[in-house]
Amino acid sequence: MNLRNVSLEEKKWHVLSGDIALGPYSHLEMIEKIQKKSISLEDYVFSSELDDWQQVKQVGALTNSEKIKDLFLQDTYKKYFENRNHHRTELQTDVVVHVFKDVWTVKSYEIGAGGIGLVFQTEALKLSQRVIIHKKNKLGTPGFNALCEVVCCFSFLDDQGKTQYRYGLKFLNINKEIQKKIKSFTK
Repeated sequence: MNLRNVSLEEKKWHVLSGDIALGPYSHLEMIEKIQKKSISLEDYVFSSELDDWQQVKQVGALTNSEKIKDLFLQDTYKKYFENRNHHRTELQTDVVVHVFKDVWTVKSYEIGAGGIGLVFQTEALKLSQRVIIHKKNKLGTPGFNALCEVVCCFSFLDDQGKTQYRYGLKFLNINKEIQKKIKSFTK
């Protein structure tokens, strides 16, 4: 499959799940349905990029996290990332997240004045959910507490084949001085 010609939004993916025909779906919809397991890796798919029907698990553009990442970078970088209000930079440090009585210690992967990206080992959060996070003063960034909203989530397979979950959190309530320090860190 030539990944250079893939459109993420054109509805051209057809699915055969048992005797049930589904679709057409866009590439983005397919990835989401696979991640949510509403389409099985054992189901069959067809699109104009394929020569014949194939099992989902055989189509790297739908299941391989590196290929999916490449697709997002190629097709949607401008649409979703160039128009961000806040620049982000890589940051790998421990962050404590809690929702009522549930508490997790997770790793961050990026930070900006508008929010933070976190990696969980389990599917723990939901879109639009509000969480409180605590980050210690480390790696040149200030420690802080913040009320956040989950604005995006993405599951992927790590190098060992284990499913990881990336969450994008938007700061809803954070100390303005801390936010300024984060902004200067990301420049």
